Amino acid sequence: MILHCERLRRSAPEPFFEKFCLQMLPASHIIIVAPAGVMELVDVADSKSAAGDSVPVRVRSPAPRAEDLRRRSSALFFERAKENPDIILCHHLYYLTALIRAHYPAKKVYGFCHNTDLRQMESISFEKNFIRQEIPKLDRIFALQEAQKEKIKKIYPVSEKQMTVIGTGYNSEVFKKTGIKSSRKDGKIRMIFAGKITQKKGVKSLLRALNLLDYEKEKIQLILAGGAGNLVEYEEIKELADGCRYPVVFAGCVTQSRLAELYNDCDIFVLPSMYEGLPLTVIESLACGDRVVMTKLEGIAEWLADMVPDADIRYVLPPG
Repeated sequence: MILHCERLRRSAPEPFFEKFCLQMLPASHIIIVAPAGVMELVDVADSKSAAGDSVPVRVRSPAPRAEDLRRRSSALFFERAKENPDIILCHHLYYLTALIRAHYPAKKVYGFCHNTDLRQMESISFEKNFIRQEIPKLDRIFALQEAQKEKIKKIYPVSEKQMTVIGTGYNSEVFKKTGIKSSRKDGKIRMIFAGKITQKKGVKSLLRALNLLDYEKEKIQLILAGGAGNLVEYEEIKELADGCRYPVVFAGCVTQSRLAELYNDCDIFVLPSMYEGLPLTVIESLACGDRVVMTKLEGIAEWLADMVPDADIRYVLPPG
């Protein structure tokens, strides 16, 4: 039995993960647990937002007490994980994974780094000693790329032999070229961003940058596919979009198949993120024939150059 622990999101590929596991291990019993609400107890932030092109500074409140948070979050998760798994797969090298490692000391527990977990360890004091104590006890830690692996080693006292760099993959049954790009028919350049609609993903910066272009209004369109992060910030982004010189379409949260359709209808995928581990959206959009413009972030350009050396990717240095 495999216990797969992850905070489920509408755009997350858990059904694909389950299908893959059943093909590889047809006799296995897979339990996917969505501990929604667990980390929300920890992630208490104020309403600060960035006026410029930087990431909003999230300030965590010290209340309620750490031991109360730990008790409540433990109860929330373990009431949903009453099975007796053989293998436990945990996403994010942070509190939930540390909690599971401590709760199942005799089980095989594997952790997958996503980069946001490392940022949390650097910026949040909540249970930091407990997390730092339990993460090195994982049976194996999986990193997305080499630079991320080195950062994990700086934050946690883990050895080289505990870690494996696995890169990323995508569902080629869904994400593939399906026809001629619309721009070849009407001359309009369509750009798409896919992800959480927030400045952490650089969406405000993207909208401001669009206003610096000097094309005719009808020649460019931007599609934003994804849900809101912070509702206040989302409204700020919508206001920026309303003032943009080019039309901006909010597609909302979409299915994987619909996202593939959007990629195929567009020409350029834009990812102006301030932080990423190894963005799956880049791989998916390339598979659908898009060109890519993205922020040059540590370790990602090197991995992409090695895996897809002929890909049409243009990098932009992050602000500062």
